[in-house]
Amino acid sequence: MPYNTMFTKEKKDIRLPKIKFWCENYPGTRCPTFMEPFILLCLYQKPLCGYEIIHILKDCGINYKVEEYGFFYKTLNIMKEKGFILPACSLDNKTENVCKIMYFISEKGKSRLKEWVFSLNVMKNDLDTFLNYYDDFYKK
Repeated sequence: MPYNTMFTKEKKDIRLPKIKFWCENYPGTRCPTFMEPFILLCLYQKPLCGYEIIHILKDCGINYKVEEYGFFYKTLNIMKEKGFILPACSLDNKTENVCKIMYFISEKGKSRLKEWVFSLNVMKNDLDTFLNYYDDFYKK
């Protein structure tokens, strides 16, 4: 599939990458997931409930199907157990009796996000090196 078909036009004429495209075509045995750093980045900006995080992820091109939401919430629980995020109950303004769980990034989560950024930059450099080497070889 051509590179330019991995992008989609979204609202306000912004082009966002389709993140899951490469997952569907990943040649390895297990596709790596980048959900954790995306969640940490979302929560670094402001506290959010799970539903709000899912919508932000969709805006970034990570479109999980309804049956995949269990993986998302399992990831949230693991991140909570590791101390990367902290849950807090907030009353929903519309119904006042419904407690909505809001997630906050912890100091440990901020450190983890920095680790992810470092690792992803290393990975990006490695991928660029590989692709450049491949392009040089392929063009010969």
